[in-house]
Amino acid sequence: MWLKAIGHFAPEILAACRKAVDAAHDDGDFVRLDAAAFRRIPADSIDYAGDGKLPAAKELGHSSRVIPLDVVLSDVGAWDALWQAIDRDADDNAVKSDVWLRIPTAIW
Repeated sequence: MWLKAIGHFAPEILAACRKAVDAAHDDGDFVRLDAAAFRRIPADSIDYAGDGKLPAAKELGHSSRVIPLDVVLSDVGAWDALWQAIDRDADDNAVKSDVWLRIPTAIW
């Protein structure tokens, strides 16, 4: 359904994605998309390219709704966004889990 929607609303995105996948190679650990083809994928947000348009596209045969939600959202897709999303200590360090922030002098 999702590929059908993207093909309907943003065919250039779907075509560019398919080229990147078709030219991908499997190195045994990962399937790596073709870098040059990947760079040619239009830089449109997928939610603007398709999500918001789905309810009006009855011809796609998929029932969907867009429901307003009044919250603050953050797309934690970069290190600086992650740093902003995590609580920080008195020294402004943003950490999770068991970490050493200073090397104890006993180790030296």
